[in-house]
Amino acid sequence: MVLVACSGSNDKFTISTGTYNVSGATATSADGCDALSIFTDPAKAIDIAVSGTTATFNLSQTANPPSNALPTATINGNALDSLAQASFTSAGTGGCLLRIKNSISGELTANDDTALTLTVEVSQDAGSPATCSGSDVGTNVTLPCQSGIHFLAKKPAATQ
Repeated sequence: MVLVACSGSNDKFTISTGTYNVSGATATSADGCDALSIFTDPAKAIDIAVSGTTATFNLSQTANPPSNALPTATINGNALDSLAQASFTSAGTGGCLLRIKNSISGELTANDDTALTLTVEVSQDAGSPATCSGSDVGTNVTLPCQSGIHFLAKKPAATQ
């Protein structure tokens, strides 16, 4: 599916379902969750699914993830406005249960080309049977943590 978006300058950009290559990642705030390293990997890609005016982001490219693990954004002109925050649990080490929340917003900068901002929060889940530590998340992490990451996501020309 392809959705046409319009900006005030009459530029019309589209975003379509598919895999997008990630580049240019920088921290927009303190990278307390060590998330920047994931998005600076040259092989990093994400999946974006477009339905109507909603874009759904599969940041880990997991096959058949639960819907609560996928942040969404409303396509509003060339803007991608955060719609629903992902909130899910993930097993840490030693029986620990982490609560991971993330949201995404940004803009369409050209056809199938986006500039995105991701906010990540990680904490010990209230129902965790064991105590979590920062090492369950990454290097030099103290829980709870938060990261803000800005990155570009562009669909390769061969798949547009």
